[in-house]
Amino acid sequence: MFGKTLLLLSHLLFAVVDIGAEIISFRANKTVLKQGDEAVLICEFSKPLPFGTKYHIIKFYRNQSLRFDEEEIDRFDLETEDTDPVATRMKLTIKNVELGDSGNYSCSLMQNHVTTYRFQYLAVEDEPDTIQFFLNDREIVNGSAPVKLRPNDAYRLRCETTGSNPRANISIMYGGLNLVLTNVSNSSAILRYDRAGNLPFLVPVEYNTTATVDRWVFTADTLSSALTCSAKVNVNASGISTSFYPEIEDGAPLFVCNDTVYALSNQKDFSINCTLYSKPTLSKARFFFNTGKANLSIEGYPWGQETSTADRSYRGIVKVVNDLKFIMILTISSTDTKANIKFNFEAENDRGITIHSVTLMDKGMVSFASPAKSSLKTLMLAAVLVLAFPRHL
Repeated sequence: MFGKTLLLLSHLLFAVVDIGAEIISFRANKTVLKQGDEAVLICEFSKPLPFGTKYHIIKFYRNQSLRFDEEEIDRFDLETEDTDPVATRMKLTIKNVELGDSGNYSCSLMQNHVTTYRFQYLAVEDEPDTIQFFLNDREIVNGSAPVKLRPNDAYRLRCETTGSNPRANISIMYGGLNLVLTNVSNSSAILRYDRAGNLPFLVPVEYNTTATVDRWVFTADTLSSALTCSAKVNVNASGISTSFYPEIEDGAPLFVCNDTVYALSNQKDFSINCTLYSKPTLSKARFFFNTGKANLSIEGYPWGQETSTADRSYRGIVKVVNDLKFIMILTISSTDTKANIKFNFEAENDRGITIHSVTLMDKGMVSFASPAKSSLKTLMLAAVLVLAFPRHL
């Protein structure tokens, strides 16, 4: 009885101590690196217990193709640290990392014809190689002469970069503000890195990125501001950029305002605003109109000071935004009897005179609110009665 118990305990003890090695962890000092950094990968595995020692092999791979314990490769050091009584560490050091060192690294443990893996991905950043800026599909070279644009016209902006890893972050700015990107797309180009014997052991990717602003309206609110496209992979990197300066085209003043303005009935101090651009700068401005009773005119100069008709029924002012942008404002004391009057805004510079006409419409005359609908129904009912009962009406 005692002998059988002793035999059973010995079998149990052997089963307990018959434990092979296993991978405890596989880690890197950093997973995103810049070119020239040093990467350290450590694979830590447990030691098999003495009575149950099993045959095991530890290997390092990159993308399951390059095996570091078989290749003598510059910049790569492989060493084993066996000072811990419980675990053994195998360390792979990669000096002066390059773009080609990006990839999926694995630590494998093989014992008794069974292999287990742990994986760690390393990404080596690569800032974009080139950048191009396009205005309506026309490439604008960095630092070129100012580009002439028409105020209030819409333009399409496109910025393209090549050769980044991973994808570059693109921003397009004007006047210190980021424009909202309409679309961002990426395409990839495969690069092959060779080892001795010209056998490809890694296939990293370089990205080409395109960002667009489909509709950018040139307002000339900020003079001497550049349109800039910049791209970078790392937020702390300087990245790459290109820019150009838009300018207003020379010519007679250009108005940007509606032809028709609607007012509520009998509205007090109703204002009509017209924005105008002038290069060369504005020299004269005035408001003139016919009320049906008289021809009236209000001078807009001096800028920034309100002028008016004698009875102050009409007041005008020309506000300066900058040397090339102005806002002409005509304020009407009451719109009660002024519907359908055409108001003229006139501006002059050394290149010519421009006149823009604005018609004031009274919304009370064209409204389709419920009272007007009731009146219309009443008229229609009366017409039906006349047709149906002509002799009784």
